[in-house]
Amino acid sequence: MENVYENVKKELKPQAVKDALELMWSRINEPDNLDKINGAKEEAGNDMIEVMKLVFPLVVDIQVEAVGKFGFPRNNDGLRDFLVRANELLENDKDISDMLIRIRSIYLPSYA
Repeated sequence: MENVYENVKKELKPQAVKDALELMWSRINEPDNLDKINGAKEEAGNDMIEVMKLVFPLVVDIQVEAVGKFGFPRNNDGLRDFLVRANELLENDKDISDMLIRIRSIYLPSYA
C-alpha cells in the first residue's frame, strides 16, 4: 500500500511551503491568537525559559493546524517534517527564509 504522507513530504513544492507559512502567519495574527501570544509574552517577560514554556507551545499549535491543511499529520511529527522541507528550501528561496525568520521571531530573540 502506498504511503500518501511520504509522497506529500517528497512532493511539497516551494509555493506550497510559502502558502503554508503564510497561513501560519495569518493564523498567528488572528485577534484571539495574537491576544494569547501577547499575554504569554507579557507573562514570560525576558525569561527565555518562560517564553519557551508559555509562548512556544501556542505558536506550535497554530503551525500544527496549518500544516495539516497541506497533507501533513496534525501533530508535532507532521510539523517537524514540514519544517525539515522548508529548511531544505530556504537557502535558495528568500521568501521562505524571511517567512521562517518572521515566525521564529515570535519566540526567539533576534541576534541581528
